[in-house]
Amino acid sequence: MENHLRQMQALLEEGTSFVCVTLVDIKGSTPRAQGGRMLVTASGLYSGTVGGGLVEAKALEFSQEFLQQNELSGQTKFVQWNLNRDIGMSCGGSVKLYFERFNTNPWKIMIFGAGHVAQALIPLLLTLDCQLTCYDTRREWLDKLPESPKLNKLCVENLDDNVEQISEKEIEEAFVKIIKWIGENPSREGLKSTPKRLIKAFKEYYKGYSEDPKKILEKTFGDVQGYDDMVIQKNISLQSHCEHHMAPIIGVAHVAYIPKDRVVGLSKLARVVEVFSKRLQTQERLTMQIANVLMEALEAKGVAVSIDATHQCMTMRGIK
Repeated sequence: MENHLRQMQALLEEGTSFVCVTLVDIKGSTPRAQGGRMLVTASGLYSGTVGGGLVEAKALEFSQEFLQQNELSGQTKFVQWNLNRDIGMSCGGSVKLYFERFNTNPWKIMIFGAGHVAQALIPLLLTLDCQLTCYDTRREWLDKLPESPKLNKLCVENLDDNVEQISEKEIEEAFVKIIKWIGENPSREGLKSTPKRLIKAFKEYYKGYSEDPKKILEKTFGDVQGYDDMVIQKNISLQSHCEHHMAPIIGVAHVAYIPKDRVVGLSKLARVVEVFSKRLQTQERLTMQIANVLMEALEAKGVAVSIDATHQCMTMRGIK
């Protein structure tokens, strides 16, 4: 028992995620008496045994799947397996096992820059159940950070090169899993190409992240012959997605501003609405983003924005 506890302590100090498996009860022919324990990491069996054979093989597989789950709750599981039906043994009987997950680091946090903010923030983050990676081009600043198994300090030549790039293949695989999760068969004819179509659709839905609304407003006209009344563009078509359920927001926007010295083409007002709406949004933020960029870019005397929209998260799901 002492050796088992020391090995658990060593894994915790290293910041290594693991599952402790305890054989609680047995019925029938199994090669190990109850009370057997083993420790399992992502690499496989670390120490101990619950009897070997098919029981231990299934317990290993179950433990590693448990480690991959990211839920903050549910750190323990109690299972009972039938030796014949669940494990594939020829004999009858059953086993009960208790799985306890330790130091699973549900939050993986990347920090770019080891400057003054990181120096203050990282010691606080290390008190939480997380795994940190800090990137910086300056070794001397990384060396100032505390030493911890939960902190990986990487000195790189260029910070931009270390921003995670997710391939379309990874996204496609994620959509396949979602289709399976809802209970469908992603291999059937009507769904085979759906993940690829979703990638194309998402590029259209969220293209606003790669566009700069200020550039749209760069070209203005100063020959307004003293015009200082309100400029209004009504009923601008708007399609967005709510950030809470990624459900559509469909409606119209009305935009008005009072110019100071220069005006912008009316079509540019619609383009600004489109850029901000092609992002995950709340209606309140979307309204303010449109108003703020117009005020700043045009140096207007005043701006007014009103949005009239239907939120599908309410109409489809109901008020919950």
